[in-house]
Amino acid sequence: QMLSQIDCLAVQNDTDGQRFIELGMPVDNMTVTGSIKFDITIKESLLEQGNQWRGQWGEARKVIMVASTHQGEDSIALNAFKQLPREVQSQNPLLIVVPRHPERFDSVAKLITDQELKLVRRSELINANQVNLKTCQVLLVDSMGELMEFLAASDVCIMGGSFVENGGHNPLEPAALKVPVLMGPSQFNFALICQQLEEAGGLKTLEESGLLAELSRWLLTENIIAEKGLQAKQVVDSNMGAKQKVFELIEQQLA
Repeated sequence: QMLSQIDCLAVQNDTDGQRFIELGMPVDNMTVTGSIKFDITIKESLLEQGNQWRGQWGEARKVIMVASTHQGEDSIALNAFKQLPREVQSQNPLLIVVPRHPERFDSVAKLITDQELKLVRRSELINANQVNLKTCQVLLVDSMGELMEFLAASDVCIMGGSFVENGGHNPLEPAALKVPVLMGPSQFNFALICQQLEEAGGLKTLEESGLLAELSRWLLTENIIAEKGLQAKQVVDSNMGAKQKVFELIEQQLA
């Protein structure tokens, strides 16, 4: 009864559309627009900020971002980082850890120092000259709203919420910045998007036990990160436009 009263329904994909039809949605009142999550605008200022960060900690370093982590995922990433092959370690890689929830900042900081890794906290960088970022091993982003600029300075993204049963967080944010994604098996929040990225080559799904080997392969294989990053970006670019389609549907209804 409720669905029959809807004049216009915009859905992300054919799979969702079919589900609505099975629930009784009139086909003529439904349009597949694609997902507005693909409509990510990357401003030049964001890329410039990313370049500034890289300049501070060393442009030649490999930078691994662990984004939006939940309890248990920080240790997974730290263990993999500490076990990277000697060839990678000799290049002084940097791990950026971004916990999902602010109340975990202090406990994650302790976890890092307990691993005897050289830690710098984002909150210590009010004056960047106070801390030598080129010697730190782990940067803890204990701030809010800065995820994208640190992604813009990264080579690889390990996406949080996916190595615990939380459904994963948005892999399109790194993809839009040409940063390829390593992701755990829990992906129900972005199932179709992850599938699209993986089929294109810009995302790799793996268990915790496979993280070290795949991360090492990416860091040691020449050009693979750039190639996979471009494949991820192409998925974003080819699926843009949903927001404009929604605007047009609204205009038609108002007319």
